[in-house]
Amino acid sequence: MHLKRNFFMKRLTYHFPAFVIAIMSAVTVYSQKEPPPPPPPPKPPKVAMKEAGPTVTIDEFYKSNPSVSRVYPLKEKKIMIERKDGTREKYNLSDQIEKENFLNKYGALPLVPPPPPPPPLKKVT
Repeated sequence: MHLKRNFFMKRLTYHFPAFVIAIMSAVTVYSQKEPPPPPPPPKPPKVAMKEAGPTVTIDEFYKSNPSVSRVYPLKEKKIMIERKDGTREKYNLSDQIEKENFLNKYGALPLVPPPPPPPPLKKVT
């Protein structure tokens, strides 16, 4: 009887630490949470120029208005005109009077290219 007990104890002392390590590693692996999904990319600003009136390409707009050096959207339905003499004009295209003033002065709305996408987010580890 003593021999069987001694054999069992030797086996237990050799295999028990391996068993404990295996259980601890399994518990840590399965208890880790999945990382949250990355945030969705930011949406570009809504610039609905087509709804405001007749449109032309940006090149055609510059050809028909040689005094304009740059055109760019500000916010939703707002546009900024930079003239070659350095003056800036801001138009709110949702306001009917300002839209008519713009169309009377410049003829048509330019199809302004969308703003460039923001740079990708860096992962912090």
